[in-house]
Amino acid sequence: MLAAEKDANGSYPTATETVAVLFPSSGDDGERQSGLGDSHTSKDSSHEKDVQTLCASVLASMPEQVSLFRAGKTRVMGLFVGEVLKRTHGTADPRVVSRILKGLMEDTT
Repeated sequence: MLAAEKDANGSYPTATETVAVLFPSSGDDGERQSGLGDSHTSKDSSHEKDVQTLCASVLASMPEQVSLFRAGKTRVMGLFVGEVLKRTHGTADPRVVSRILKGLMEDTT
């Protein structure tokens, strides 16, 4: 049995990360980053662009709630984040979604 070590954030590696380290793909051409806990790849940036597009779509579909947010009712942010998470089937990071939503609403004011 292998002993798992916590990463810098105090988290244990996921099973996928552990398998990737134990059984590296022979044809990955260096795309895989070394070390457990490294989660930033070129795939993440394209995923974030997809989430940004989805966030813009959610905001466009809820103009009344956007007006409420801009009027100071910040609690509707949870509604926006929840809708994005629902549309991504829970795969989006809520912190990233929140950051993107805030940025989009600041850009359009």
